Amino acid sequence: MKKIIHLSHRPCARVLKTGLTTRRLGYAVEFWQQTAREDFLPRFKHTQFFSDGDDLVERLHEAKPDLVYVHVCGAPELAALAKAGAGRRPVLCDIHDLDIMRFNTTSAYEESVFAIADALVFSSAGYETLCRRWKPAQVNVLPQTVVPPAMLPEDILAIKKLPKRPGIVYQGGISRNMPHRRMTGIVQRATAAGISVVVYAANGRAEDKSALINAGATVVTGYYYRPMLNELTRYDFGLCGCDEKNRALQQSGPNKFFEYAAAGIPIVAVNAGNQLKLAEGLNVGVSVEDIADIKNIDPRQFDGFGLVPTMLDYQDRLTELYRQLLS
Repeated sequence: MKKIIHLSHRPCARVLKTGLTTRRLGYAVEFWQQTAREDFLPRFKHTQFFSDGDDLVERLHEAKPDLVYVHVCGAPELAALAKAGAGRRPVLCDIHDLDIMRFNTTSAYEESVFAIADALVFSSAGYETLCRRWKPAQVNVLPQTVVPPAMLPEDILAIKKLPKRPGIVYQGGISRNMPHRRMTGIVQRATAAGISVVVYAANGRAEDKSALINAGATVVTGYYYRPMLNELTRYDFGLCGCDEKNRALQQSGPNKFFEYAAAGIPIVAVNAGNQLKLAEGLNVGVSVEDIADIKNIDPRQFDGFGLVPTMLDYQDRLTELYRQLLS
């Protein structure tokens, strides 16, 4: 059985989804990371930690994986470290978030990802364009998707619907300094229209949370992935958006879009082009110019949640990519 190491700085939901799918394909999957979450680790027998770059390279030398799958988001330097530790074994890089998309700037580390990787996968059409520009012959498709319940160990993502709370929910990172995470204006407009906004902040400084609270939002922290999905079922709409148009949200395929869909709540897209196309194409959401417009939209009209792609929809493409890299 071929051994694949899923390498990440942190246990992002995308790491979980791709890892579960890879297991389903019959590969031995190990999760290696620097940081941990209580809801993530007990589900997997093979989870290891590395303390720094030198430790990671040494451990990879000893482990001798057949392939290393690098989740690039937030730590593009992992690509170079993986290649140093894997030697001649292939390194596949998952292009989920890059500064070149978020801020129109890039770093030597990010540029090195494209040079180092033996193959690239991506999370949206915008990221596909970027990947093909840099490495046209070695790109394959693995978009953000929902994990089907049939392949979930111990019902890790089993969703329990909770009593409703009318309003909008946002789940994810917040920051007034990052255009794609700046949304105090949206909160202010929603609050002025009498629409409740609850923010489940995955991260963010105290001043970022205070700004949202002052704008009228309720800010909640501390939920892990499984109970987070349960909480999402309470709300009328899940927000994908920011105050002003931004390249990242025009092009990306963020986790939150698919978490809302998994929870069965429609997406409302504001200044988020790619999410708009996905939401309307699947009939799981709508785009609005002004967040107050959702007062005139019935969330029950969206019935496409059973059509949201699962990781298994792309199993053949992923399998073929692994065959090419492992041959």
